[in-house]
Amino acid sequence: MSRRKAVIVFTQNLIIKSISNVSDKLKNCEEIILLTSHQLFDYEVEQIREILEKDITAFSFIDFLSMDELVYCDKEAFKYENKMLLRYDEKIKEIKNELVFKNFESRIYPDVRLILCDDLGIDKNVWLKKGYIYIKCEYYFNPPKESFLHEIKTTFKKMPVIKNIVKKKNRMKEEEVYVGYWNDRKYVFIGKMNRVSYRLLIDFRKSNEEAQKLFEGKFENKKICTYLTSLHEAYRVMVPDLPDYEVYQIQDGYLPPMYSCSYHFKPNNHTYYAWDVMGEKVFKSQNIPVMIMPFRKKIYLPEPKGVEKIKTILIVASGAGDWTAMKNRSDEDRMVQAFIAVAKKFPDITFIYRCHPVWVHPSHQGSNSILRVAECFEKSELNNIKLSANIPQINEQSFTVTYPRSSLEEDLKTADIVFGDHSVSMIDAAMEGTYFSSVDVMSRQNLFLSMTELGFPHCESVEDICDLITALPTVGFRKNFVQAVNNYNKMTDLEE
Repeated sequence: MSRRKAVIVFTQNLIIKSISNVSDKLKNCEEIILLTSHQLFDYEVEQIREILEKDITAFSFIDFLSMDELVYCDKEAFKYENKMLLRYDEKIKEIKNELVFKNFESRIYPDVRLILCDDLGIDKNVWLKKGYIYIKCEYYFNPPKESFLHEIKTTFKKMPVIKNIVKKKNRMKEEEVYVGYWNDRKYVFIGKMNRVSYRLLIDFRKSNEEAQKLFEGKFENKKICTYLTSLHEAYRVMVPDLPDYEVYQIQDGYLPPMYSCSYHFKPNNHTYYAWDVMGEKVFKSQNIPVMIMPFRKKIYLPEPKGVEKIKTILIVASGAGDWTAMKNRSDEDRMVQAFIAVAKKFPDITFIYRCHPVWVHPSHQGSNSILRVAECFEKSELNNIKLSANIPQINEQSFTVTYPRSSLEEDLKTADIVFGDHSVSMIDAAMEGTYFSSVDVMSRQNLFLSMTELGFPHCESVEDICDLITALPTVGFRKNFVQAVNNYNKMTDLEE
């Protein structure tokens, strides 16, 4: 007689102890399958096993998705929604959930189907339509309920006059505006410049005068002025989408050469500026107009510093969200697990793990995500792996996607090598003469492929990482890395 199975679908937003809420639904089940958008750590599975007192098997969404299917999610979503970015993200999530359901149920045939969350990559409606039962539990983050007063305020804000007042108030509070000149032309930069200022030859100065013009809705014709921003700051730009004005969004990191369709979502009078030919790749792969900045400052990498003995290793995480199916929340958890395994093999090396600050946003990695990694390190009982002490503290009220590079510089001071999946922080490390290597422990895609093709090291397993660490002080490793640096510097000079 076959054992009765139950599947429980949830995210890391669930407070694990509250999973006891489903106990009465599992009375006649001998086996429990956990299916999550993140990757459960071993100690979390054990906690659930103790609460439910059942045999537990844990899977992640990514266990039921191929690389081709992940690419399909992004492209198929764009067929349905190519006007509004937020709806595009929702469509990606919907298609992804439908694929996970189909692939999961074709392999595993549960008798009881439960879903506990509607966040962090889960589309609850998809599962409810398939016969899953929703059970409310306790969560780290609960979306605020819209009160009657909130509804009144929302209604007023939709009125034209009130809407303009609210916009101006928000602009006055949020905007950073700079002005500069290049070849006798005026440029106005809108937003924080942390991620791009070191790449520009224009001498920008903060300008209250230009800010005031923007606040008052006074914009300058493209014949005399170009507005600039960065990819991550473009949401601040209020310049009307009219042919009289032009706006350029500047690349502010090295994006995977094959990535989301989200860069199609921009006003018609916006164009992209890339740092170099490598930065153009993601746009050209999707036939999106792009050009290399005419006022770019060419950044050349120095030869790396010599390392006789490795003392400190820095890991820089990026993060995931619903803007692309190609990055998964479980990817970050698996990288955490991988470096715990590596740290066990090198007890004399200190491993510093730098979670990206945006993790804690309730629609990114999860509001409890950084604390969860800290708990995981504590449970490992290793003394040589810890969180960075220089992660900027943020919350929803102070949320931003652009941070000063100085917080990273503190971590780089002691690092002998930096590992990450596709973080621009690795390039920042190389600028300081520090070695770096990209990592993909998900066995799917190299998100830093453009750099790997230049000869920089890349790891796809714990064994690869360990072998690299062992080889790092050798002459051969340095020789190969120097050649990659030379290739990068030659690429920097290319104009086409």
